[in-house]
Parts: sequence; C-alpha cells; structure tokens
Amino acid sequence: MSQKPGPLSELAKPFARMRRRFIKWKYRNQPHFRAFPGADDRVLDACIAYNRHGAYCVPWHLRRRPAARKVFAGKVYEEATIELMLAAAPGGDIVHAGTFFGDFLPALARGIEAGSRVWAFEPNPESYRCAAVTCELNQLDAVALTHAGLGAEEGTLQIQLRDAAGKRLGGRSHLLENGQAGTGTTVSVQIGRAHV
Repeated sequence: MSQKPGPLSELAKPFARMRRRFIKWKYRNQPHFRAFPGADDRVLDACIAYNRHGAYCVPWHLRRRPAARKVFAGKVYEEATIELMLAAAPGGDIVHAGTFFGDFLPALARGIEAGSRVWAFEPNPESYRCAAVTCELNQLDAVALTHAGLGAEEGTLQIQLRDAAGKRLGGRSHLLENGQAGTGTTVSVQIGRAHV
C-alpha cells in the first residue's frame, strides 16, 4: 500500500524547484565540458569568460586564481590598477609585462587614445596563447603581444612551468637564474631589455 505524502513533503517541493532554478542560474556561465581529459600540452585547455570589457580565454587549470575567478564571475580584476595605468599614460603607450591571459588587455586597448599601443609581454607559453586568443576575441589591434619576458638585459632564460611531480605551476611559474637547475618541466624564453 502506498503512503500518502505528508504536508512537509508538499511544502518542500517548491523549495526544491527554487533550488534547481538557482543552481541553473548560478552556473549559467560555466562551461559544459570542464577540462581537456588528456595530458597533451599542445591542446590549449581553456574556456571563454566575459565581463563588461570583453571576452577572455582563461586557462582552465588556473580557474581558481583571483583574476580568473573575477572574470568567471563577470567582474573586472584590479579595476583600480587598470584606471591607474590609463591615467599614467594620457596620449602615450602602455607597457604591460606579465600579461597572464590578457585580463587587462581589452580595457587598456579600448582606453588608450587613437594611435597609441599596448606593448604586452608574457613569458609563459600557455598564458601567452590565451592572451593571443583574448586579443583575437576582442579584435585588439592596438595590442602588440610578445611571447617574452622583460628584464635588465636581453638574453634567454628558462621558465619553470611544472614541478617535479608534473603539476602545473600556473602563477607560480618562475624564471630561473642563469645556471639554476629546475626541478620540473622548463622551457626557454626570450628576455627583452626594458628600456627606461
């Protein structure tokens, strides 16, 4: 014999529907396929996110970094820094070293005066590729993006991308001093001299 639903279960139904709707709304900007299931570094494991300045190609494994979290939430990361950079270069060019996935590029490129340029540099190969896609998504013709780092002298250094266990370092990727041995995956990167 089936049991009749009690008054409490009848009250819970609308809340269950509201919860399902809220979850659907909360994750509306989340990608359906979370990550590339393979381990091939040639595949750009990223997704597209948006805020009021434009579209961004964000490395998926760095989704928990502050800049990525802000962009995934539809917000602007370090808006005061962007405004300061634009205010410091009225009518001139902007140099942006350590571009990451291009989280500043749409705002900077659209905020500079006609004829000015944003000179963007990113040594991490994956972040550089994402920044290039960000430029393409937003048609940022005023951005000159270079796959290199900036330093006191020109040359080539190693950048460590993964630790000894093979885990991606993301924002903890770092340039190794000449002669310093890395404990994980490293690649060579050009260093351009910053003229001041």
